[in-house]
Amino acid sequence: MRYEVNDYRKPKSPPRWLDWQPKAPVPYIMKMIAFLFLLPYLFGFAFSPLGLLTNCIFIDYILYYGAITRREY
Repeated sequence: MRYEVNDYRKPKSPPRWLDWQPKAPVPYIMKMIAFLFLLPYLFGFAFSPLGLLTNCIFIDYILYYGAITRREY
């Protein structure tokens, strides 16, 4: 049954980027592997360790921002 009531509770604030954990970890890991290893392999290059770390942080922030804009939290 769907009751029509107003929710007057204060909405929860979304987590900060450093406190964020993805709701679905398996698709998150698959996206990270695809963006860090498979996509560069298709274009014929590989990241250095520093480039891998930088891109890991950058892609993690993009996935966090996407989760916040889709209002998953």
